[in-house]
Amino acid sequence: MFWLVVYYLLEYLPVALLGAPVLLWIFLNIRKESHWRAAMLALSWAALVLSAARVVALLPYTPPDAWSCSRMTPGVAWAMGDRLYHPPGQGPLLVRMYGPVSAMVYAPAALLPTPTAAVLAGAGVNLALFAIPMVWFLRCSGMGATGERPDASFILVGAALFALFAAHVTRLLYTAAAVTVDAPAIGLAACACATLVRCGGTGPPLLRGLLVGALAAAALWSKQTLAPIVVALPVYALLVGGWSWGWRCILGMVLAAGAISYALLLAFGVEAMLFHTLIVPARHPWQWPWLDKPHALLRAMRMIRADAMPALCLLIVGLGLRLLGAAAARVGEARRPDSTRDVRLSHRIAAWARANPWLLAALLGVCVLPTTGLAYAKVLGRGNNAAATSYLLLLAACSAIISALQICFRGSNTSTHPEPSTSASTERGLRILKPAARIVAVTVCLAFILGIAARPREWLAVPRQFAMWNDLTNNALQIAFQYARQRRGEVYIPQYPLATLFSDGRAYHYEPAIQDLHLAGLTLSPRQLDEGLPPRLREILVRDEIPAHLPVQLRQRFTRIDHPEQMPGWLVLREP
Repeated sequence: MFWLVVYYLLEYLPVALLGAPVLLWIFLNIRKESHWRAAMLALSWAALVLSAARVVALLPYTPPDAWSCSRMTPGVAWAMGDRLYHPPGQGPLLVRMYGPVSAMVYAPAALLPTPTAAVLAGAGVNLALFAIPMVWFLRCSGMGATGERPDASFILVGAALFALFAAHVTRLLYTAAAVTVDAPAIGLAACACATLVRCGGTGPPLLRGLLVGALAAAALWSKQTLAPIVVALPVYALLVGGWSWGWRCILGMVLAAGAISYALLLAFGVEAMLFHTLIVPARHPWQWPWLDKPHALLRAMRMIRADAMPALCLLIVGLGLRLLGAAAARVGEARRPDSTRDVRLSHRIAAWARANPWLLAALLGVCVLPTTGLAYAKVLGRGNNAAATSYLLLLAACSAIISALQICFRGSNTSTHPEPSTSASTERGLRILKPAARIVAVTVCLAFILGIAARPREWLAVPRQFAMWNDLTNNALQIAFQYARQRRGEVYIPQYPLATLFSDGRAYHYEPAIQDLHLAGLTLSPRQLDEGLPPRLREILVRDEIPAHLPVQLRQRFTRIDHPEQMPGWLVLREP
């Protein structure tokens, strides 16, 4: 932890040393609120444009990404008539270890003519599920600080900070720019949080709970690592609404989540769905066999914490600014002759929870650490499991910053034209908000400068990456599709099942899914092997090298290796 903090300090120290004197001079000489707003908005638009350019430049790299294609395949195959979950020992092996919702959101891509178009459409859906819930949560949380309609400029500042840190500073870039299971799960969880934050413990609790529970169930059945949402949402509902409102809201959550879960299990089959989503992942070994389970889990959680460190640092800054704004506002309100304080502890807790909506995102980000750590600790666990914690902590940080901006800048406006009945001491207290607002603005500007100036080589690579848009048809997925379309029902492509799915209308075995089965201690029977192969199999098309987990029966049958001249980098396995 200590050396990780030192690393980030050394990485951003040069930029901070260059930018801090300039911002200090601006802080001492520029006092108008309009000038600070203009500076923050200019940096916000610059951050948004740069972040959007970086994400859009990477979208053409999604079709040749075998993992993105594999996440599209189950949903597209389901839309074409295949079962989403086959019973044990039946059907083609695909990556089916996730919930059905994350596959269903990509199912409409089956209407497109080519797999390249389908993957690009899936990447667009993934990006929308990544970005839109973030904006919605920030907009809903903006009402919590002052109880008024949020200022659009402050929402823009928060969204721009999130986009900048997600696209450039944290490891969320892949989650935003590829086809993933994480983006639908995290996005739906953020929607559930936004809905609960928006109601703020008011309105019909059962109806609110039904809507929140439906979104929470959709998130949980997108990826199982979001299961702690069933803890975070009820806790916040009790905090923000008290016992009388909270338990009715929780009842609505339970009813909606139970109904959706029952419907999904009934639709896709209890045995088949639980086999793929629970039994197979649970039987996978750990990444570090020399560690016992608790130490392996702790190691994975530390790795997730390291990935989420930039978001955690921004959250600490955001909470500091939020406390500064609250303290400055309290000085002005403390001496008001008409100020009233609710003596009931439950009401004070509810008011505090409503004024601090960042709490829900931060609570969920911490709660998912054990489940995401468990997924990370498995032998096939990767860094994408850190996406949920990084996303939610970053969301909490931006929400806290928006709250600080709303409190300080709106308070400084009221101090400019105080009421005639306000005493001199109250006026002095209210004027504290002016320097507090400048401190918040300087800190936000410094965060933008650090984020934009960090890692300049990555920004310089964006124009070169945009060139990929000019050659969308010359990628591995499209080449495999064109090859399979000329040999319908005769070629097996273990690395790109989406290609043969669009050419033959059927899903065949995905080579890493065969590895999943073997790691779980299960065997691929000859009958199931035949079910996931083309009916008139004559060729196997592979890229770069023969996959390590290609079934032995196929290795023994297809021993002749050809290197087609018109397809460099590809191998064709044929019978001798």
